[in-house]
Amino acid sequence: MIAGLDPRVAAPVNGLRDNLLKVAVRELVGVYVHGSAVLGDFMAGSSDLDLLIVTHDDIEHDAITAIAAALAACDPNPAVGVEASVVTRSAAMVPRAPWPFLVHVTNQPDDRKIVYGRDRDGDPDLVLHYAVLRQRGWTAMEAPATDVVGEIDRATIVAHLAAELRWAAGKASESYAVLNACRALRFVSDGSLCSKTDGGRWALSAQIEPGLVEAAIAARRGGPARPVSAAGRAWVLSIASDLEQAER
Repeated sequence: MIAGLDPRVAAPVNGLRDNLLKVAVRELVGVYVHGSAVLGDFMAGSSDLDLLIVTHDDIEHDAITAIAAALAACDPNPAVGVEASVVTRSAAMVPRAPWPFLVHVTNQPDDRKIVYGRDRDGDPDLVLHYAVLRQRGWTAMEAPATDVVGEIDRATIVAHLAAELRWAAGKASESYAVLNACRALRFVSDGSLCSKTDGGRWALSAQIEPGLVEAAIAARRGGPARPVSAAGRAWVLSIASDLEQAER
């Protein structure tokens, strides 16, 4: 699959890259975009701008705070906010548990936070961030993601997908949970890491739970977000169990 950036976020991505170069030019290894902006599922006004920033291993705390401040100040319009992780080159090149990070920044209007990774457990969400970057990531600065982010084995990715489904079945909307189950099934089928919508379309083409999937796609397109129904929860949890069994 060919990586591409949604043209609607090109200006904020390039502006942020330039600001990062102003505050930490010697520390930066690369700036990368993942998530809906490269998976073809970006929705103005509701999607985040998902970023991974990679730095040299010897970066000092003052430079980390400067990068965090630049990320927090970014105006990602038409994205609803920035969600960015900053990691060292070693952490990205040999990705493994506990998935260490330097700082995580979000600046959605209702969820602004800067979380430093020092003295914290790592962030398992980096599993899919890294994996998507290798398949579909967009490079805003320096080397391609495949030169900076190491491979993650299939079993680790599948285990993370299963854990995400168990979380979604109890905490997320039905659309989120069902479409993530579709994404997981597609990954197991052909190794593709796709958007939620593309996962749903793939499931429909395979005649997988069309009632649940059609409703989930409609909700993602702007329909009402609903809690996970009993039927939806049962199906999503069954997919999680199947994934866990398949990799044993």
